[in-house]
Amino acid sequence: MAAKKEKDIYTLDEYLSMPYKIVMHCTGEGGNEAFFAEVLELEGCCADGATPAETYEALREEMRIHLQIYLKNGVSPPIPKPLNNKTTKVLVRMPAYLQQRLAIIAKTENISINQLIINKLSSV
Repeated sequence: MAAKKEKDIYTLDEYLSMPYKIVMHCTGEGGNEAFFAEVLELEGCCADGATPAETYEALREEMRIHLQIYLKNGVSPPIPKPLNNKTTKVLVRMPAYLQQRLAIIAKTENISINQLIINKLSSV
């Protein structure tokens, strides 16, 4: 079977399995957290929620709706561009207790905190 070209229209499930870039922001603090997420490649595709998990689930439903509209109209939705293979330095502020938990888990698994975080993010 020949590989599909970028111009071909995929099925809804195939589009949903593509690595669309999602950005999530915490819009509150101190017990009043709320979250907002958006899909960078799908203009206007966004959702909010009280927790990251709730927000992600709402965003996945919005993605489904956006992609269905494209397909219903016979239009190919934008396809995510591949990420470059460069490594990137990311600085994250977190409460000390979370850093301590990461250190304990990393030590238990005999890996660095960086590798632990990469492993966890890779399984998402």
